[in-house]
Amino acid sequence: MNRTHVGPPHDIDIVRGSAYGIFSRKFVEFIVNDKRAKDLLEWSKDTYSPDEHYWATLHHTFSNPHLHTPGGYSGNVFRHTKLGFRFIFHWV
Repeated sequence: MNRTHVGPPHDIDIVRGSAYGIFSRKFVEFIVNDKRAKDLLEWSKDTYSPDEHYWATLHHTFSNPHLHTPGGYSGNVFRHTKLGFRFIFHWV
């Protein structure tokens, strides 16, 4: 089947991340109650491995500042990636 999937709702930029995380109560309340979070979850049902982008997309407010996600990460995830890899490899 060849079909086209429309882009994410509410001008949300998808961020790839882990399927697991530890989140604040306010963040969890946001994903349970916010219409944009619910719409993203519904949109994600038709994607491959939504657990690897759903949490990260809502949590990284650098990429999606218009969501005003409580407890979100507002830093530049792309800038800190190399630092994280250096830290991991240094201690391995």
